[in-house]
Amino acid sequence: MGTLLGFAAKLAAIQGGALIAQQHALSEGAKIVHEEAQDRIGTYQADAGPFAAWPTLAPSTIEERVRQGYSASEPLLRTGEMRESLEWNASPFEANIGSDSPVAKAQELGDGEDLPARSFLGGAAYTKEQEVVDKIGQELVAAYIIGSLIR
Repeated sequence: MGTLLGFAAKLAAIQGGALIAQQHALSEGAKIVHEEAQDRIGTYQADAGPFAAWPTLAPSTIEERVRQGYSASEPLLRTGEMRESLEWNASPFEANIGSDSPVAKAQELGDGEDLPARSFLGGAAYTKEQEVVDKIGQELVAAYIIGSLIR
């Protein structure tokens, strides 16, 4: 017969395993959104739920891009610095995808005046929602099955 202390240790191990599985599942979901957000930079985007379609670049912006040696029609993409600034992290309870770049923030939200919002993060999350939910479910079910087999 097991002891109360042994039972408590077993419960702690199960809880620890669940937290690890949750964090892994959220990491996988964050990777999906992160990759989609990076892929959106440089390509005009259609509307995605509450996130408006990207307007065409202003003629003055196109002229400036060409003058500087960049493509005329790759919105938000010049050097790739903003795309590379996107990062993700996850804990057992949440995942974050974003950038510390003020340029990324301005492009995502717009400035309410001259710069329209071109959402690459929100649009990516909205578009990939079901894929992320499915991936998290698969990861948690797999962890439960593997944990059950091990026990």
